[in-house]
Amino acid sequence: MNWSNNGERVSVRESGAIEFTEDLTDVKTLADGAYLTLRHTIDGVSHEVEIRSSNSTITRTYSIDGRIRPWDDEARRWLASQLPKLVRQSGIGAEARPRQILAAREAMLKEGLFQLRDAIDRYYADKGRYPAALDSLVSNGYVRKIPKDPFTDSTETWQIVPSASDPSHPTAAPGIHDVKSGSDATALDGSKYSDW
Repeated sequence: MNWSNNGERVSVRESGAIEFTEDLTDVKTLADGAYLTLRHTIDGVSHEVEIRSSNSTITRTYSIDGRIRPWDDEARRWLASQLPKLVRQSGIGAEARPRQILAAREAMLKEGLFQLRDAIDRYYADKGRYPAALDSLVSNGYVRKIPKDPFTDSTETWQIVPSASDPSHPTAAPGIHDVKSGSDATALDGSKYSDW
């Protein structure tokens, strides 16, 4: 596959299953026997990277104007600068992207839940009661801000799990014992985000 634009030429050869890292800076996995060759020429200078997999080992070769160069930080930076354009122009590796994006959002949800639960626990340890509202965690300095639920894109959709009533203070309103995602979507592992 080839394309050009204003004196810039790109040539791509590929075979087999290819998966890129989430940040599109490198090849994460290649099927055994698969390869990717990316050649970019601009202003008469050609850079080329060839990535191959054989016996479950990935090898990378970098060259400038046909001269082999070491696979070093310069080579990694060059590849990282080219992969986002390659994916946009060609769609190579696109089938894995939705799963990678979803996995990244799941990691954000886990982090948000951890932050809130840790703050609730510290609030309880300090004050002997659970917070009445999530905003109490901010106003009392336990978190800087309430994180967004990445699946509802809101700070207002966290599902509150109230604490049990306190027998020593039967008239006190229950506080927030736990939080869950407000999304009813299904996670990659088949569970519901609202059950996390």
